[in-house]
Amino acid sequence: MYGEGYERSVQQLTEAIKLNPSNPIFYITRGQAHYGHHEFGRAVEDFNRAIILDPDSWIAYSGRGEAYERMFEHDHAIEDLDRAIQLSPRNARALTFRGSAYLNKREYDRAIEDLSAANKLDPRCSAVLIARGTAYELQGDRERAIADHASAIELNSKWVNPRGFALRASAYGKKGQYDLAIQDLQARKRDPKNGRFWNNLCLFQAIADAFEKALADCNEALRLQPDDPHVLDSRGFTYLKMGSLDEALADYDAALRKDPKLANSLYGRGVAKRLKGDFAAGEADLATAQALKPNVAEEMAQFGVK
Repeated sequence: MYGEGYERSVQQLTEAIKLNPSNPIFYITRGQAHYGHHEFGRAVEDFNRAIILDPDSWIAYSGRGEAYERMFEHDHAIEDLDRAIQLSPRNARALTFRGSAYLNKREYDRAIEDLSAANKLDPRCSAVLIARGTAYELQGDRERAIADHASAIELNSKWVNPRGFALRASAYGKKGQYDLAIQDLQARKRDPKNGRFWNNLCLFQAIADAFEKALADCNEALRLQPDDPHVLDSRGFTYLKMGSLDEALADYDAALRKDPKLANSLYGRGVAKRLKGDFAAGEADLATAQALKPNVAEEMAQFGVK
């Protein structure tokens, strides 16, 4: 729900609330609209109102928990998702987000427990498998990590998923199975009019150290999605791996102007600053990144950024 469609939906829901301010569904629906537009703070405000009106609404608790998790407020997210799951025990989405919160808090056993429960309820959700595979990888259980990433890739066979391929490649590499790692890093699919595809492919190429191709792909993504912070993050990551520190800093700065809580950009910028000799500013960025996303160092290290 973006642009004029998003604004129109919010306006219509606001008018409905004025006519019937005691209906929690209107607040929930408007909160979901804000969430879909990445307005997480405004989403939380609406879910708050919905919960006041209906203290047993698992949808409102789940929505607020998801918004908190996207804001990197992991403890608040877990508290709300606990309540959502208590009210609706077969809520695979709430289990997935709570598992992701535990993953970001580096509580890997609890993350795996939640993600396994979500997988039983929704076995075709690739996001669950990627998150659980990441937890297994960070625990050092590479066989299970490879199995989950392989299952996620199979489910998304029609769409490039660079993180799934890259994480499986990382697991293969750590086992010394370099031929299989290279095979994953050479996977290709094309969707030339989709900016998300080009961004994914840029990141994919950068992980494989194919920097010239990565930059071309990121530039194409930015042509289709100008000033997208996630694309700027990918291009900054590419420049950082190339050692082009000034260019990396420029892209990370631009990404963070759009989304100040983009933990990977903060971490990458911190590494770049430190490499340029600005240790105090670099450490400040690294600390902020790790406060927002406690496992960011391990995640970035998998892709060669330390």
